[in-house]
Amino acid sequence: MRVVINLQDNDGEEHNRSKITLNDQATIEALQKELKRIFLIEPEFQQIYFDENPIDTLSGLLAHLGTGNEYKLVLKHSRLNMWDAFKLMINDIEKNKRKEHIVKENVKICIQYLEALVKDKFFHAYPKFGFTMIEFNNKYAHYVDVDHEYIKMAAKFYFSIRFANRGENPDVEIAFKPKEKSGAQGGLICEVSKSGAQPTIYHIKTHLGISTLTSHHVGVDLRELFVYKLLELIKVGPKVHFLRNIHVSRFGIYIATEDVAGFTRKSEANMVEEQKSQLDLLRHILFLVDLHSANYGIDGERNLCIVDFQIGNHRSSADGRSFLARNKTFAKKYIESWNLQSNLDTADHAIVEQKKLLEAKHIDRKSSKHYKEYFDIIKKIVDNAAQ
Repeated sequence: MRVVINLQDNDGEEHNRSKITLNDQATIEALQKELKRIFLIEPEFQQIYFDENPIDTLSGLLAHLGTGNEYKLVLKHSRLNMWDAFKLMINDIEKNKRKEHIVKENVKICIQYLEALVKDKFFHAYPKFGFTMIEFNNKYAHYVDVDHEYIKMAAKFYFSIRFANRGENPDVEIAFKPKEKSGAQGGLICEVSKSGAQPTIYHIKTHLGISTLTSHHVGVDLRELFVYKLLELIKVGPKVHFLRNIHVSRFGIYIATEDVAGFTRKSEANMVEEQKSQLDLLRHILFLVDLHSANYGIDGERNLCIVDFQIGNHRSSADGRSFLARNKTFAKKYIESWNLQSNLDTADHAIVEQKKLLEAKHIDRKSSKHYKEYFDIIKKIVDNAAQ
């Protein structure tokens, strides 16, 4: 017998068509296997119609549907109702796009719909609908970048892999609590323990381009990632990890810094002049700003430690050069002690790898030219000071 299958959506639009030949004793189950092979829909999600009536998939032989040698069937994915609800939700978002709190709640629901649709391979059957999903992610997914729920999801995904969590018998525990004081970028404290060991504590926040106002979001500033990595390398900052979002936002990347043993904030620490001068040196070389008393201090070994910062305009470098000229001996001492010339290149290489990840995940960032300009300026400053 010949079977003509028409893949449709709930509006009756045809998305695919195929003709197959089955023997006269073919079962519904055999038909379902063919539908899975051709249309990539698992049997549990197949809705099959004959003469506009749904087929009972437990009814046995296909020939029991009627007489004749040719059957015309309509196939639908059972998640089409969820897709229709997703589209209605998008319309509601468009109508209320000036009411950010409504948009955020609706975006959360849409993301949950998309997660279920992707899991059930809905877009394998209806690839054209994938463009609507991509458009939604580009326009709206970033509305939830600052929501703790989505930061937690990114952290669980990253640390489960990093700590090699066993899927069948999980031995990694991940817990969260809010920061006592959240800065401009907000964030969470994350505690990760494996097999009951003492937990490792991480401070997680968004990158500098994420604003509390969604309309003000901008792309990742590679300078920020570079400085975190450099401070780690010269042991003046915490170990750092960069966590990508998993809700397909074009802005969502998070920065996780490991808790520094014995860290004491500047406001509570008795910092000596040497440490203050080190801070000034790095501030002028790297164009760091917003170094208030909560953003730096000393670690348990009484070394300078910078845990948070912002980066200013690197095009006005006269102040930095003037500082280095006045403090040449001191600057040269710590450029050598920190192996700064070599570690600049090491940190830069790490950012090249990070840039590849951003490109692969379609996450917006400031231009490579902007970062390269910054890197070239500080490289020149350090090389001159080291002579």
